[in-house]
Amino acid sequence: MPRVIPYALLRPGQGAAGQLAELRGLAAQRQWTLLSPETDDTGEGSPALRPGLARVLKALAQERADGVLAVSRIAFSPYDDEYECVLDQVHRTPGFLALVRAETSL
Repeated sequence: MPRVIPYALLRPGQGAAGQLAELRGLAAQRQWTLLSPETDDTGEGSPALRPGLARVLKALAQERADGVLAVSRIAFSPYDDEYECVLDQVHRTPGFLALVRAETSL
């Protein structure tokens, strides 16, 4: 059973409960084991400057997790070049990225 890290990008002051509930639902549907969630409350800043995302990528690289879950690609970046960079980082690990919503949805 894959071990997955729920990841949520929040605006400063925004709670994570709604996004984490959606991520728990996807994990339950696919029978994945949930690990502790990671969040960043930096808003849409560069993914390179997010400590929570850095911890997720490190866990994937060290095989302490099998995947990362997010509600949508916006959790990583609304910009194609930044999102592609995150995808490249994930693909350099043994892990995977799963989204609740299709990449073309917000």
